[in-house]
Amino acid sequence: LDVSDKAAVGPSGVSPCIPSHPVMVPGIPDADWSKLKYQHGFANQFSTEALPGALPKYQNNPQRCPYHLYAEQLSGTAFTARRVENFRTWMYRILPSVTHEPFQPIENPKWKVSSDFDAETPTPNQLRWSPLPIPGPEEQVDFVDGLQTICGAGSPAVKDGYGIHMYCANVSMERSCLCNADGNFLIVPQHGTLRVATEMGLLEAPPGYILVVPRGIRFSVALPDGPSRGYVLEAFAGQFVLPELGPIGANGLANPRDFEAPVAAFDDTHRSDFTFNFGGKLFQAQQNFSPFNVVSWHGNYYPY
Repeated sequence: LDVSDKAAVGPSGVSPCIPSHPVMVPGIPDADWSKLKYQHGFANQFSTEALPGALPKYQNNPQRCPYHLYAEQLSGTAFTARRVENFRTWMYRILPSVTHEPFQPIENPKWKVSSDFDAETPTPNQLRWSPLPIPGPEEQVDFVDGLQTICGAGSPAVKDGYGIHMYCANVSMERSCLCNADGNFLIVPQHGTLRVATEMGLLEAPPGYILVVPRGIRFSVALPDGPSRGYVLEAFAGQFVLPELGPIGANGLANPRDFEAPVAAFDDTHRSDFTFNFGGKLFQAQQNFSPFNVVSWHGNYYPY
């Protein structure tokens, strides 16, 4: 992953082989969200490219990728897992994801996410929670700042258990992204639409939809309708699966074709703050390029 090769990477850090491309991140007007396209299916093997010929043929990691892109594999399971249980995606990006400044722990007084449930005192009492209050106009609360843990069990350190969170935000994540290394996020908007840029492409989730962002995938959340509020399930182990049908027959519950995966879309323009959740603690690093610089990808590990 040598990015010092000026034949492959220009002085601005962008491959000279990549043609001019509209910016495709939340908060930027050039991203035409009214024309979003999706790939349909659940746990499918998808392949998609934002530029013609950007996806290598016949091999995953050629010596030289099309457009001088860099090949990276993101694994959602152990690479030795059985084929039926193996989740991974190959991404072809303008610059490697590892080219960022060193991570530094940060103290965010608004960060209210916990994963150390053994340290909490359990209660046998019945509990209920009111909706989180919408932040006032004098506050600037994005998706990361607006996450708050309600309950949970287990630990991400041993890959067992879950966390239940709520979120309430009133501003978009501008020039920043979140990567959760602890578990898979299942996000349920209750109020306000979420527009989400991910490494694999763009997703829109209004109330009535659910959104899954697997562990290790960088994403950024925009709020086109203003303040948004909802629920988050964080699963520390395994992948989400569809329920068995049993005696109800071959049809019913969720159908695989109801699920939508993004098509490749990339941004090659801006510097980003990269926030990393690891063990319930926040770390941050800076990149002098967008984290959403994946021009093509194929695999079965992706947000939907």
